[in-house]
Amino acid sequence: MSAIVVTVSLAVSLIAYRWIVRPALLSSLVRVPSAHWSSAISRIWITYHRCLQQDTLVVHLAHERLGPVVRLAPDEVSVNSLEGLRAVSTGGFEKNVWYANVFSNYDVQPMFAMPSNALHGQRRKALGNVYAKSVLLSSSTLQTITHDVVQMRLLPHLRESAQTQEPLDLYHVFFGLMIDHVASYCFGISAADDLVTDSEKAKKFSHAYKTR
Repeated sequence: MSAIVVTVSLAVSLIAYRWIVRPALLSSLVRVPSAHWSSAISRIWITYHRCLQQDTLVVHLAHERLGPVVRLAPDEVSVNSLEGLRAVSTGGFEKNVWYANVFSNYDVQPMFAMPSNALHGQRRKALGNVYAKSVLLSSSTLQTITHDVVQMRLLPHLRESAQTQEPLDLYHVFFGLMIDHVASYCFGISAADDLVTDSEKAKKFSHAYKTR
């Protein structure tokens, strides 16, 4: 009986150390204020709000209460400051698996979603001559596309809406603007769609994209 008691006690102690003592008292994040009393030892709080799609609001409120750096889970923090953003962006941190889960298409990771800095660097080097900001700003092709999408589609669409006083859902208008720009640059204007002026189609495309 004593051996069983010792074994059970040891198991309970190890579990308590692994899931309570270490994350709550010995973690390098122990000085970061927790968004919720349970955040230091469990992901339940933030996972619950993410399932309800309330995480943006509750994290924002936590930052207002606690400052620019907040602990959301035993191994997760939220940073909400320009200095923190610079430190994270230039500090060599690799992306969380969340990026691959959200932005991958048909199990193919785009450059933005690549968690590995090494692979991201290789892809960026290979595509730098196409998507570098200096190349885009000096591209006559992109200038032609922008003129077509903005001057010939977006502005007349906005003028028509103003004249008829027909309300526009600008979220889907600018979603369409983004898709039309990217599709025209990748495949040519003639092969791209016109989601800027077709808000219903843009809305369907947006819904399909978010629920893929």
